[in-house]
Amino acid sequence: MTTNMSMKMAMKQTAVRTLLTHKGKKYMNHC
Repeated sequence: MTTNMSMKMAMKQTAVRTLLTHKGKKYMNHC
C-alpha cells in the first residue's frame, strides 16, 4: 500500500466520521 493510498483512506475515514457526528447532532436536536 502506498502512502498516497493510506492518506486517501484516512481522509475518507475522517470525512465519514465528521458526517456521522454531524448527522448525530442533527438527530439529537430533532429529538
